[in-house]
Amino acid sequence: MDEATFTPSETSELLTDYSLFTGIAAGDEQAFASFYRQMVPQLRPFIFSITHSDAQVEEVIQESFLRFWLNRDKIPGLTNPRAWLFKITANLCYSLFQRSVTERKALQAVGRQAEEANSETADLIQLNFLKAALQQAVLQLSPQRRKIYLMNREQGLTADQIAVQLGLSVQTVRNTLSASLEFLRSQLNRQGYTVTILVILLLRR
Repeated sequence: MDEATFTPSETSELLTDYSLFTGIAAGDEQAFASFYRQMVPQLRPFIFSITHSDAQVEEVIQESFLRFWLNRDKIPGLTNPRAWLFKITANLCYSLFQRSVTERKALQAVGRQAEEANSETADLIQLNFLKAALQQAVLQLSPQRRKIYLMNREQGLTADQIAVQLGLSVQTVRNTLSASLEFLRSQLNRQGYTVTILVILLLRR
């Protein structure tokens, strides 16, 4: 059987994907942000074709990327991480059919509120409220989780560096950071902020 051959552009794309997903698997937030920006334009029409709801499109995007990030340790064993993201997204879309009408209306209302806040002044006010809400949510973390989270976000320490300083395993630190991010997103959502995991990762106090 002849060996497979690739054009220069195909080879470049494979190398780019390898670097991107290797970074995400290692917890590289900028690689995750790049992947997020690449995939959202592809996911939006796919989700809308199933849900026919703009509000639900945004919710599914949030949940899909959160699950992808929290399960990034599986990436090295995947043949096609992009296809895996689409599978996660499809499963979330179909689960929406089992939700109540009341919840769907609430999600649509949140989507409309987000669209109305389109002026620069409104955005700045919203950002300040969001930062304050995030600070309050951080205070609700357990002492160990809060310490690890702040070492990562304020001091800029990597999981490896934190593990050395605290005498913990790197995996324990990564699991703690992931759990903290999920908790913070949940707390903010309960207060009416429809934030993505990416917003929390890039939002500076």
